[in-house]
Formats: sequence, C-alpha cells, structure tokens
Amino acid sequence: MSESEILYYAIIKKINVKDNNTTKITIPREAILAANAESDYYTIVSYSNRIEIRPYELKFAGQKQD
Repeated sequence: MSESEILYYAIIKKINVKDNNTTKITIPREAILAANAESDYYTIVSYSNRIEIRPYELKFAGQKQD
C-alpha cells in the first residue's frame, strides 16, 4: 500500500451512504489538526455539516529590478 493510500484509510474512518444518495464521511479531529500543522499552503476548518479547505495568502518578497 502506498503512503497516500495508508493516509487515506487512516483519515476516513467511517462512510455512511443514506437512502437519498448523500454520503457522510467521519474524519477524526486529530487528522484535521495534523493536516493543519503540516501544511504551509492551506488550513482545514471543520464544521458540523462541512469541511472547508482555505488556502493561505502567499506573499512573495521580491527584489526590485533596476
């Protein structure tokens, strides 16, 4: 199993498919906190009914060209 597959199965603990074709995925809080700690590019915010992935604003320090 590749590293990404192991991570996928470790994060997504439970998937429930309901009658109206909606899917509920349970992601442990620890996985969200770990993802936020590891990423320099985005933050994950979890709510009771959704998860948002928000990119950080990238600020570049450039040199003035003559």
